[in-house]
Amino acid sequence: DLDTSKIIVVLPFKDSIELEKFFKGIKNKEEVENIVIDMSMQFKRLLKENFKNAKITVDHFHLTKLVTKAIDDMRLDFWRTCKNDKENKEISKHLKKLKNYLLTDFIACSNEKFKDKIINKLKDVFENFPILEKAYNKLQEFYNIKRATESENKFNKFIFDLFSLIYSFK
Repeated sequence: DLDTSKIIVVLPFKDSIELEKFFKGIKNKEEVENIVIDMSMQFKRLLKENFKNAKITVDHFHLTKLVTKAIDDMRLDFWRTCKNDKENKEISKHLKKLKNYLLTDFIACSNEKFKDKIINKLKDVFENFPILEKAYNKLQEFYNIKRATESENKFNKFIFDLFSLIYSFK
């Protein structure tokens, strides 16, 4: 409930048949204005069919998970490329242990020593992989947008730019 910030229902299943049964039992479907879901396309389809007036929103937890996973996958791809290459053995070691530093929300981090460590750990890797630095900067921009009250259009442009960057390197 967006007015009270209370969860109305959390469904224990994602089976299409069970979801359809559940949705058929709801009497005031036309009054439902907003629904927050995970990223299940099947769930989204059923909600669109049953709640024609509702705005469907992906929850920020699942969106954050998707964005950070994409950037970490990029890190792992570079690590796999470097780990068997004698010339890149040292950078491979950095890449392997970089996940927490790469995915941390830098501005929200209150530990100054950890912030310094992040800067030092990422510096060498970014010199070797500038696209990873671009992805990191986009992730920081994503975190900033999450903290701020930005317009939906700016957010959509950000997501498009981020995934264009990530998938252009593959």
